[in-house]
Amino acid sequence: MKIIYIKSPQKSVYLFWAVSAEMKLSLINGVTKLRSMRGDWKHYEWREKCNTFNSYYPKLYLSAPAISRNVDWTPAEIEEFVKAAKDRNLDFIKILSIKDQPLFKQLDSICKKYNMPIAGH
Repeated sequence: MKIIYIKSPQKSVYLFWAVSAEMKLSLINGVTKLRSMRGDWKHYEWREKCNTFNSYYPKLYLSAPAISRNVDWTPAEIEEFVKAAKDRNLDFIKILSIKDQPLFKQLDSICKKYNMPIAGH
């Protein structure tokens, strides 16, 4: 089993069919799992097409849109973001950078509440 990760464009300009050939080539070359580190809210649709019993694509692990240090959310906004990711069946929250430690602690606490892993770089 090989696992690689992909960085999807920050703004999703690719439609599913545009990357499906790349995913098929990955599988042919032994890559059985792909992890998207720069998620998009629409990527959960890819899971519906790829992570099925009869699929011939690598299994996808998908993130919500990445969080950067420009984000200055209230605890309610963090919870809304994490809940939206969980409701879309995304796999983790990606942090590129974060404003400060208190914001990280709030995010970590809410992610634990929803059983949502955090990934960084």
